[in-house]
Amino acid sequence: MLIKALYSFLFYFFVSLHTVAQISVAWGSANNSHAAVAMTTDTAGNIYTTGEYIGTVDFDPGFGSQLLSKPLWPYSIGHYLLKLTPNNAFVQVLDLPYEVFTLNLDKEGNLLLGGRFDGTIDFDHGAGNHLVTSKSSEKDFCVVKLDKNLNFQWAYTGGDVYQSEISSIKTDQNNNVFAAGCFSGTVDFDPSTNIVAHTTFDSYSTSFTVKLTPSGDFVWVRTLIDSGLSYPNRVGAR
Repeated sequence: MLIKALYSFLFYFFVSLHTVAQISVAWGSANNSHAAVAMTTDTAGNIYTTGEYIGTVDFDPGFGSQLLSKPLWPYSIGHYLLKLTPNNAFVQVLDLPYEVFTLNLDKEGNLLLGGRFDGTIDFDHGAGNHLVTSKSSEKDFCVVKLDKNLNFQWAYTGGDVYQSEISSIKTDQNNNVFAAGCFSGTVDFDPSTNIVAHTTFDSYSTSFTVKLTPSGDFVWVRTLIDSGLSYPNRVGAR
């Protein structure tokens, strides 16, 4: 309940920062719950919000209906990405198979999402397939790029036996991607045939920052290897 309350506070806080959007929070019905985790806007003023929900939620703040649904029992949490116009009109909502903790836009209006996933999921929500199976029995980290129409472009993932995740993401003037997160165990950060493996000091999570090209290719990774627990809050790029 504390986490739900925190999410709700963050949602109302970010809404107040984007008063031009006038986002309505009266979505759904009494038998549901939803919370925003991260939000951003593009140069045209369109609003992108990601978060989680349970039950059946109508994500159209207007007179239309755009329902996503997860069972209340057995308890199941869904994850969404919502796009609205500057006038609060519905554009699109995606039912994501992965958690998103951070999102940002590059200079061309493409959307970068960072978070975590488990099991085998299809990152491509369109007609194609991009199946990835997590290495961890808990969660692997993921960076996902969508174009301005929310079409899937690529996914970068990694992990080991313990939980990993992305907590912050930025892009530079050349649309290179910088993602920061935490990992445990031994992770090969280069998905190509090259091996760029880093190992944590023990079972504690430690921080990393990875640089990717605009097409999702690995460039480099920096890790903070120490005997304690570390977790990055923010990454910056110019």
